[in-house]
Amino acid sequence: LGRQLGESQAGAADGFRTLNLRFPHDKPAAHGIFAVRVHGLTAEPLPGVASLGNRPTVEDAGRVLLEVHCLEWPLAAEGGYGKLARVELLHKLRDEARYDGLDALTAAIAADTAAARAFL
Repeated sequence: LGRQLGESQAGAADGFRTLNLRFPHDKPAAHGIFAVRVHGLTAEPLPGVASLGNRPTVEDAGRVLLEVHCLEWPLAAEGGYGKLARVELLHKLRDEARYDGLDALTAAIAADTAAARAFL
């Protein structure tokens, strides 16, 4: 459960808009990429794919962030900024990984999105 902080510039640039939620613990029980359901942005829950971890390719600052890409993006240009959202982790797709660049990361995100769609 958290408030939308802002959109990842890397995510927006590669076509994967994300909701970014600060995670309150520095050592969550789970890390990785997940098929998820997002509650609180619309009347019905939205399917999505999420990364819960330290963003080793993009930032690697050690802080934990939950980045969620809704598979059906219903929000206006301002996204979900300031909205209270609850993200339900349904299925772990894989562990978090470091990539050699944004092209490799973008390819992995596309594969994760397809895997989440198949699961959901």
